[in-house]
Amino acid sequence: MKMQGESDRSVMDRAQFRQTIICTAAVGAVLGLVPALGSIATRSERVAGPEGFLDWLLYAMNLAGVLVGSVIFCVLVFGMLPMLLQAGFVKLARLWTGRA
Repeated sequence: MKMQGESDRSVMDRAQFRQTIICTAAVGAVLGLVPALGSIATRSERVAGPEGFLDWLLYAMNLAGVLVGSVIFCVLVFGMLPMLLQAGFVKLARLWTGRA
C-alpha cells in the first residue's frame, strides 16, 4: 500500500529490495542445508549418555551456524552487493549526465 507522498519509484524499490532479500535468503538456506544434511547422513557414531547429548548439541549448533552463515553470505554477496553496485552506477551516471 502506497503512503501519502510516496512515489511509485520508491514503492517499487522497496518491493524489489524485499523480494531480493527473500529470494537470496531462500537460496542461502538451500545451499546451507546441503552440507548440513550430508554431514548428518555420514555421521556414524552413536553415543549414549550425557556426554553424547552434549556432543549432539554442539554438533547441532555447528550445523545451525553453517546454515545461518550460508544465508547471510548469500544475502550479502548475491543480494546486497549487486544492488549497491547498481545504485552506485545509477548515481554516478546521473552525475555525469547532469540529471542529478
